Amino acid sequence: TTLFYISEDGLSSGTGTLENPLLSITNTILFLNDGDTVLVLPGTYVENIDYNGNSIVLGSQLLITGDTSYVSSTIVNGYITISSNVDSTAVLTGFTIQNSTSTGVSCNGDPTISHLRVKDHTGGGMQFSGSDLTLSHVDVFNNTKNGDGAGIVITSSTMTLLDVTVDGNRTGENTSYEGGGFYIDNSTVVMDSVIVSDNYAGSYGGGLYLYNNSDVTITNSS
Repeated sequence: TTLFYISEDGLSSGTGTLENPLLSITNTILFLNDGDTVLVLPGTYVENIDYNGNSIVLGSQLLITGDTSYVSSTIVNGYITISSNVDSTAVLTGFTIQNSTSTGVSCNGDPTISHLRVKDHTGGGMQFSGSDLTLSHVDVFNNTKNGDGAGIVITSSTMTLLDVTVDGNRTGENTSYEGGGFYIDNSTVVMDSVIVSDNYAGSYGGGLYLYNNSDVTITNSS
């Protein structure tokens, strides 16, 4: 496995070392293999990121320090896409992901996702389909969507949510839009220490909408 550093002051011709970092997360991922690590230094990165089918580790300096302050200082102005062939060895951790006109995080794979702030997207906060994963220490807030599930959509997935806050997410006013905070369809979900507050749906389920034989277990939550 190989470690690559990214900095907003890096160079496209950089070597990816701490002393000579690269500039673009997206362009770096194009050349990675399963098991490689991308460590992103604090800054704001205006790009849409695709794991490109690789089971990689993508994180801020939280990854090596455990310091959660890097979540708010390492910002992706865009969205992140993780496809179905990304397996459980992959990681996404330590970012604020904000301000896209799409869904903040779209995941069809099985990575471990933690320590994120996902906010101010106009296509919803997060969307999971066919995933088997754990989502922990994540805040999803102030996202909007003209459709079902403005905060988090979970479809045909098995997921554990730990210490997740879903706040201030809103569907459009259309009376067919369901699930302001969560829209859960044909999935098995365990929620522990989850806060759902001040979300809005045009139809049913301002906070939580369950559909199609979903099995949801909720503890220590509000």
